[in-house]
Amino acid sequence: MIRKLARYELYKVLFSYKALILIIIFLTVKAAVLCVLPEIKDSRVKSSQKQYDKVLSKIHGERTPEKDAYIASIYLRYKTVLDSYIEKRNSYTNGAINKDEWEAYSKDYEQAKLYINAYGIFYEKEEAFKELKSFEDLPSAAYFYDYGWISAFTYMGFPDPVSFLLILLLAVKMICPETDSGGMSINLTTRYGRFPLFLSKTAALLLMLCAAAIISAALETVIFKARFALKESYWPIYSIPNYVKYPLRISLARGFLILTLTVIRAAGRFLRNNTDSFAVFNFA
Repeated sequence: MIRKLARYELYKVLFSYKALILIIIFLTVKAAVLCVLPEIKDSRVKSSQKQYDKVLSKIHGERTPEKDAYIASIYLRYKTVLDSYIEKRNSYTNGAINKDEWEAYSKDYEQAKLYINAYGIFYEKEEAFKELKSFEDLPSAAYFYDYGWISAFTYMGFPDPVSFLLILLLAVKMICPETDSGGMSINLTTRYGRFPLFLSKTAALLLMLCAAAIISAALETVIFKARFALKESYWPIYSIPNYVKYPLRISLARGFLILTLTVIRAAGRFLRNNTDSFAVFNFA
């Protein structure tokens, strides 16, 4: 009987109360929002994209001591060159260095200005990777373009106000039309009008929310992969500095899957946490 009531409630809400149109609108709005979200990228990359790409091509791949040493040596050398500009200029003005020395320094200075941002980004990452030394037997982290993954993980980790609004509207669609028409009062006096009715409405709402959550998660996956170029998913998730402090022995792909499943579970968790409120509406 509960199963029949749940199917009836599901059909009634989706088609008679036009909740299906509401879900389609929600998914359309969700897709539109996902399409305009900007990639979360270090401002230094934006101003030095060509230099960043060139440096990355030299160190791309699994982290090694040689790559760490190379990054640190170049970055610190460029930083020293930039920091000594006033001193060198004064030395040239005072005649302490000749024209050839000043021109050689000027070339180094221009080179340092071009590449300091790019090497600075990877130097900060190399410094963050040093925390991994305290964890034994971890696969090596990697140097690769990770801003697409950072964007996807960040956006999927945020509370979703659009989904929250959908949950509220579906709950309202489930109860308010019958309450306004007086049908709820009649239903509550029948044999299957209280606990069975509550269970059937709860099951129908849970099915709708889970279906919407699965489609929503699929939308996020497809759109994020298309927009943010989520490549090289086999690298360890702690290749992203945000996850270095408490490294998990999982790949980026597995981390993305776990986060996607967490988003899907949110519908059931929300309904479970608010079952008492939903019951008050049913039994009122």
